[in-house]
Amino acid sequence: NTNTIYILTGDGDSNFGGFVQDFGYIRLCIGVLKSTNGGANWTRMGEFPGADYSRLTGYRLIMHPTNNNILYACTNQGIYATSNGGESWGLNIGGGRFFNMKFKPGSDNICYTVNSEPDFSNTYFLRSTNSGLTWDTVTSVTPQINNPTRRVELAVAPSNPNRVYLLAGGVLTNGPGFRFKGLYLSEDAGLSFNLQINTPNILGGSTTGTDLRDQSNYDLAIAVSNLNSNVLVTGAIEVWRSTDAGINMNYSGSLHDDIHDLGYHPANNKLWAATDGGVYSSTNNGV
Repeated sequence: NTNTIYILTGDGDSNFGGFVQDFGYIRLCIGVLKSTNGGANWTRMGEFPGADYSRLTGYRLIMHPTNNNILYACTNQGIYATSNGGESWGLNIGGGRFFNMKFKPGSDNICYTVNSEPDFSNTYFLRSTNSGLTWDTVTSVTPQINNPTRRVELAVAPSNPNRVYLLAGGVLTNGPGFRFKGLYLSEDAGLSFNLQINTPNILGGSTTGTDLRDQSNYDLAIAVSNLNSNVLVTGAIEVWRSTDAGINMNYSGSLHDDIHDLGYHPANNKLWAATDGGVYSSTNNGV
Protein backbone atom coordinates (compact mmCIF):
# COMPACT_ATOMS: atom_id res chain seq x y z
CA ASN A 1 0.00 0.00 0.00
CA THR A 2 1.86 3.05 -1.24
CA ASN A 3 -0.23 5.37 0.93
CA THR A 4 1.26 3.85 4.09
CA ILE A 5 4.60 5.48 4.90
CA TYR A 6 6.88 5.17 7.92
CA ILE A 7 9.71 7.56 8.77
CA LEU A 8 12.39 7.32 11.43
CA THR A 9 13.06 10.75 12.91
CA GLY A 10 16.36 12.15 14.17
CA ASP A 11 19.44 12.82 12.05
CA GLY A 12 22.17 10.39 13.10
CA ASP A 13 24.72 11.97 10.78
CA SER A 14 24.53 15.27 12.70
CA ASN A 15 25.04 13.59 16.08
CA PHE A 16 28.70 14.58 16.31
CA GLY A 17 30.73 17.62 17.28
CA GLY A 18 32.01 20.26 14.91
CA PHE A 19 30.23 22.55 12.47
CA VAL A 20 26.82 20.86 12.69
CA GLN A 21 26.75 20.88 16.48
CA ASP A 22 28.20 24.38 16.78
CA PHE A 23 25.36 25.84 14.72
CA GLY A 24 22.60 23.89 16.43
CA TYR A 25 21.60 21.70 13.50
CA ILE A 26 21.27 18.50 15.55
CA ARG A 27 17.80 16.96 15.32
CA LEU A 28 17.04 14.31 17.93
CA CYS A 29 14.80 11.31 17.41
CA ILE A 30 11.20 11.27 18.64
CA GLY A 31 10.61 7.75 17.32
CA VAL A 32 8.77 6.58 14.21
CA LEU A 33 5.97 8.48 12.49
CA LYS A 34 3.34 6.80 10.30
CA SER A 35 1.05 8.10 7.58
CA THR A 36 -1.82 6.16 5.99
CA ASN A 37 -2.76 8.83 3.44
CA GLY A 38 0.40 9.34 1.44
CA GLY A 39 2.01 11.76 3.88
CA ALA A 40 -0.83 14.24 4.32
CA ASN A 41 -1.11 13.43 8.03
CA TRP A 42 1.23 11.72 10.46
CA THR A 43 0.89 9.86 13.76
CA ARG A 44 3.65 9.27 16.25
CA MET A 45 3.94 5.55 16.95
CA GLY A 46 4.95 3.68 20.11
CA GLU A 47 7.91 4.58 22.32
CA PHE A 48 11.29 2.87 22.08
CA PRO A 49 11.57 1.15 25.49
CA GLY A 50 14.45 2.34 27.63
CA ALA A 51 15.66 4.89 25.09
CA ASP A 52 17.26 8.11 26.29
CA TYR A 53 15.41 10.56 24.06
CA SER A 54 17.61 13.43 25.19
CA ARG A 55 20.39 12.00 23.00
CA LEU A 56 18.60 9.56 20.67
CA THR A 57 19.21 9.82 16.91
CA GLY A 58 18.13 7.64 14.01
CA TYR A 59 20.09 6.17 11.12
CA ARG A 60 17.90 3.78 9.13
CA LEU A 61 14.39 2.30 9.09
CA ILE A 62 14.00 -1.13 7.48
CA MET A 63 10.85 -3.08 6.62
CA HIS A 64 10.83 -6.89 6.64
CA PRO A 65 10.77 -8.14 3.02
CA THR A 66 7.63 -10.30 3.39
CA ASN A 67 5.82 -8.93 6.47
CA ASN A 68 5.06 -5.21 6.33
CA ASN A 69 4.11 -5.08 10.02
CA ILE A 70 7.71 -5.85 11.01
CA LEU A 71 10.09 -2.90 11.02
CA TYR A 72 13.59 -2.30 12.39
CA ALA A 73 14.85 1.11 13.52
CA CYS A 74 18.63 1.54 13.56
CA THR A 75 19.63 4.18 16.13
CA ASN A 76 22.60 5.33 18.14
CA GLN A 77 21.26 3.26 21.06
CA GLY A 78 20.61 -0.02 19.27
CA ILE A 79 18.09 -1.57 16.89
CA TYR A 80 14.44 -1.45 17.93
CA ALA A 81 11.91 -3.77 16.28
CA THR A 82 8.13 -3.90 15.95
CA SER A 83 5.83 -6.68 14.76
CA ASN A 84 2.61 -4.64 14.78
CA GLY A 85 3.33 -1.74 12.44
CA GLY A 86 4.94 0.45 15.08
CA GLU A 87 2.27 0.27 17.77
CA SER A 88 4.87 -1.12 20.18
CA TRP A 89 8.61 -1.73 20.00
CA GLY A 90 11.24 -3.87 21.66
CA LEU A 91 15.01 -3.56 21.81
CA ASN A 92 16.31 -6.02 19.26
CA ILE A 93 20.00 -5.47 20.01
CA GLY A 94 21.79 -2.80 22.00
CA GLY A 95 25.38 -1.79 22.61
CA GLY A 96 26.25 1.11 20.36
CA ARG A 97 25.42 2.89 17.13
CA PHE A 98 23.76 0.79 14.43
CA PHE A 99 24.18 2.51 11.08
CA ASN A 100 22.28 0.25 8.71
CA MET A 101 20.57 -3.11 8.27
CA LYS A 102 19.96 -5.08 5.08
CA PHE A 103 18.24 -8.34 4.21
CA LYS A 104 19.88 -10.72 1.78
CA PRO A 105 17.95 -10.26 -1.49
CA GLY A 106 15.37 -13.00 -1.83
CA SER A 107 15.61 -14.06 1.83
CA ASP A 108 13.37 -13.19 4.75
CA ASN A 109 15.76 -14.75 7.29
CA ILE A 110 19.35 -13.75 6.51
CA CYS A 111 20.16 -10.13 7.30
CA TYR A 112 23.16 -7.98 8.18
CA THR A 113 23.97 -4.93 10.26
CA VAL A 114 26.99 -2.77 11.11
CA ASN A 115 27.61 -0.97 14.37
CA SER A 116 30.26 0.74 16.45
CA GLU A 117 30.70 0.98 20.18
CA PRO A 118 29.66 4.35 21.68
CA ASP A 119 33.29 5.52 21.92
CA PHE A 120 34.11 4.16 18.42
CA SER A 121 36.75 1.88 19.92
CA ASN A 122 35.50 -1.10 17.88
CA THR A 123 33.30 -1.62 14.84
CA TYR A 124 31.45 -4.81 13.96
CA PHE A 125 29.67 -6.53 11.09
CA LEU A 126 26.94 -8.82 12.39
CA ARG A 127 24.88 -11.48 10.64
CA SER A 128 21.55 -13.06 11.50
CA THR A 129 19.86 -16.16 10.11
CA ASN A 130 16.52 -15.65 11.88
CA SER A 131 15.34 -12.21 10.75
CA GLY A 132 17.34 -10.42 13.41
CA LEU A 133 16.09 -12.29 16.47
CA THR A 134 19.71 -13.12 17.30
CA TRP A 135 22.96 -11.82 15.82
CA ASP A 136 26.40 -13.36 15.29
CA THR A 137 29.61 -11.36 14.97
CA VAL A 138 31.53 -12.36 11.84
CA THR A 139 34.97 -12.67 13.42
CA SER A 140 36.75 -13.04 10.08
CA VAL A 141 36.07 -9.43 9.10
CA THR A 142 36.28 -7.75 12.53
CA PRO A 143 40.12 -7.35 12.51
CA GLN A 144 39.97 -5.97 8.98
CA ILE A 145 37.45 -3.21 9.60
CA ASN A 146 38.82 -2.16 13.00
CA ASN A 147 41.93 -0.14 13.86
CA PRO A 148 39.65 1.45 15.13
CA THR A 149 37.16 2.46 12.44
CA ARG A 150 34.63 5.17 13.22
CA ARG A 151 31.97 3.92 10.82
CA VAL A 152 31.14 1.19 8.32
CA GLU A 153 28.33 1.21 5.76
CA LEU A 154 26.94 -1.81 3.93
CA ALA A 155 25.17 -2.64 0.67
CA VAL A 156 23.74 -5.77 -0.93
CA ALA A 157 23.54 -6.69 -4.61
CA PRO A 158 19.99 -7.40 -5.84
CA SER A 159 21.28 -9.22 -8.94
CA ASN A 160 23.73 -11.38 -6.94
CA PRO A 161 22.23 -12.16 -3.50
CA ASN A 162 25.42 -13.64 -2.04
CA ARG A 163 27.34 -10.40 -2.48
CA VAL A 164 27.70 -7.98 0.43
CA TYR A 165 29.84 -4.82 0.31
CA LEU A 166 31.31 -2.99 3.32
CA LEU A 167 32.66 0.57 3.07
CA ALA A 168 34.90 1.36 6.05
CA GLY A 169 36.31 4.75 6.94
CA GLY A 170 37.67 6.82 9.74
CA VAL A 171 40.82 4.92 10.69
CA LEU A 172 43.37 6.78 12.80
CA THR A 173 46.60 7.56 10.94
CA ASN A 174 50.12 7.88 12.31
CA GLY A 175 49.84 11.60 11.67
CA PRO A 176 46.89 13.97 12.11
CA GLY A 177 43.41 12.93 11.14
CA PHE A 178 41.83 9.77 9.78
CA ARG A 179 41.94 7.83 6.52
CA PHE A 180 40.03 5.46 4.26
CA LYS A 181 40.15 1.94 5.70
CA GLY A 182 38.89 0.01 2.70
CA LEU A 183 36.11 -1.43 0.56
CA TYR A 184 35.39 -5.10 1.28
CA LEU A 185 33.40 -7.72 -0.64
CA SER A 186 31.77 -10.94 0.51
CA GLU A 187 30.83 -13.60 -2.03
CA ASP A 188 29.23 -15.94 0.52
CA ALA A 189 26.43 -13.88 2.09
CA GLY A 190 28.58 -12.25 4.72
CA LEU A 191 30.49 -15.24 6.07
CA SER A 192 33.87 -13.90 4.89
CA PHE A 193 35.23 -10.77 3.20
CA ASN A 194 38.14 -9.77 0.98
CA LEU A 195 39.65 -6.30 0.67
CA GLN A 196 38.95 -4.83 -2.77
CA ILE A 197 40.70 -1.45 -2.45
CA ASN A 198 42.01 1.00 0.16
CA THR A 199 43.57 3.59 -2.11
CA PRO A 200 43.00 6.22 -3.51
CA ASN A 201 41.21 8.02 -0.71
CA ILE A 202 37.61 7.93 -1.97
CA LEU A 203 36.38 9.47 1.29
CA GLY A 204 38.19 12.79 0.87
CA GLY A 205 37.54 15.94 -1.10
CA SER A 206 40.20 15.52 -3.78
CA THR A 207 39.07 14.50 -7.28
CA THR A 208 42.22 12.38 -7.53
CA GLY A 209 41.93 10.82 -4.07
CA THR A 210 45.26 12.19 -2.94
CA ASP A 211 44.23 14.15 0.16
CA LEU A 212 44.03 12.82 3.73
CA ARG A 213 40.53 14.06 4.55
CA ASP A 214 37.86 11.87 6.08
CA GLN A 215 34.56 12.71 7.74
CA SER A 216 32.88 9.31 7.55
CA ASN A 217 31.25 9.84 10.94
CA TYR A 218 29.19 12.55 9.18
CA ASP A 219 28.72 11.24 5.64
CA LEU A 220 29.18 7.70 4.32
CA ALA A 221 27.10 5.81 1.76
CA ILE A 222 27.30 2.95 -0.72
CA ALA A 223 24.84 1.49 -3.25
CA VAL A 224 24.96 -1.33 -5.79
CA SER A 225 23.19 -1.35 -9.14
CA ASN A 226 20.07 -3.51 -9.34
CA LEU A 227 21.19 -4.86 -12.71
CA ASN A 228 24.93 -5.52 -12.30
CA SER A 229 26.57 -6.50 -9.01
CA ASN A 230 29.94 -5.17 -10.24
CA VAL A 231 28.58 -1.62 -10.58
CA LEU A 232 28.60 0.39 -7.38
CA VAL A 233 28.84 3.95 -6.14
CA THR A 234 30.22 5.29 -2.86
CA GLY A 235 29.58 8.58 -1.16
CA ALA A 236 31.50 10.58 1.41
CA ILE A 237 32.58 14.14 0.69
CA GLU A 238 32.32 13.23 -3.01
CA VAL A 239 30.86 10.39 -5.11
CA TRP A 240 33.05 7.68 -6.64
CA ARG A 241 31.99 4.76 -8.82
CA SER A 242 33.25 1.36 -9.94
CA THR A 243 32.35 -1.08 -12.71
CA ASP A 244 34.53 -3.95 -11.46
CA ALA A 245 33.23 -4.60 -7.93
CA GLY A 246 35.39 -1.91 -6.35
CA ILE A 247 38.80 -3.00 -7.62
CA ASN A 248 39.08 0.32 -9.43
CA MET A 249 37.27 3.49 -8.35
CA ASN A 250 36.68 6.60 -10.48
CA TYR A 251 35.69 10.09 -9.40
CA SER A 252 32.07 10.64 -10.36
CA GLY A 253 31.69 14.31 -11.14
CA SER A 254 30.83 17.35 -9.11
CA LEU A 255 27.88 17.24 -6.70
CA HIS A 256 27.42 19.37 -3.63
CA ASP A 257 29.87 18.16 -0.98
CA ASP A 258 28.83 15.69 1.71
CA ILE A 259 26.87 12.69 0.47
CA HIS A 260 24.54 11.25 3.09
CA ASP A 261 22.71 8.63 1.06
CA LEU A 262 22.84 6.81 -2.28
CA GLY A 263 20.23 4.52 -3.76
CA TYR A 264 19.12 2.90 -6.99
CA HIS A 265 15.40 3.04 -7.84
CA PRO A 266 14.07 -0.55 -7.85
CA ALA A 267 11.98 -0.09 -11.00
CA ASN A 268 14.24 1.85 -13.39
CA ASN A 269 17.71 1.63 -11.75
CA LYS A 270 17.96 5.43 -11.64
CA LEU A 271 20.63 6.52 -9.16
CA TRP A 272 19.79 9.05 -6.46
CA ALA A 273 22.14 11.00 -4.18
CA ALA A 274 21.10 12.92 -1.06
CA THR A 275 23.60 15.66 -0.21
CA ASP A 276 24.02 18.70 2.02
CA GLY A 277 22.99 20.79 -0.97
CA GLY A 278 20.00 18.89 -2.30
CA VAL A 279 18.96 15.73 -4.13
CA TYR A 280 20.65 14.69 -7.39
CA SER A 281 19.86 11.91 -9.86
CA SER A 282 21.72 10.07 -12.60
CA THR A 283 20.60 7.74 -15.37
CA ASN A 284 24.14 6.48 -16.20
CA ASN A 285 25.43 5.19 -12.85
CA GLY A 286 26.92 8.51 -11.84
CA VAL A 287 28.92 9.25 -14.96
